Amino acid sequence: MAEPSLSIDPDDALPVYAQIERGMTLLVAGGHWAPEERVPSVREMAVRLRVNPLTVQKAYRLLIEQGVLVSRPGAGVFVPKRRPASAHPRGMAEEVLAEAVEKARTLGLGDEEIQRIVEGSLHLTRR
Repeated sequence: MAEPSLSIDPDDALPVYAQIERGMTLLVAGGHWAPEERVPSVREMAVRLRVNPLTVQKAYRLLIEQGVLVSRPGAGVFVPKRRPASAHPRGMAEEVLAEAVEKARTLGLGDEEIQRIVEGSLHLTRR
């Protein structure tokens, strides 16, 4: 399979380790690696992204804790046989929407207004 792309946006408010965590979760959910396929090592990913290996290690540790990746000592880090709910498109969409709703609430929007915005977005993006 072609090498998946993962990039870091220095202008993103999200910390670099969280950008890596989000990107890897999207890649796993999108099927860029097959179940039980080895993903790039911490060192390989750090070189590829031009970041400190400790940053990648933190992201990988979180991904392993979430079950998005599994570690096999001496062998590397792999995609598990079965993706956890957090790595399924629906679970990821629910997480993104929950974060957006929370952000909208902190901006002072009420539930009805948030619902109208979501419905408007659905209408605008309907194909």
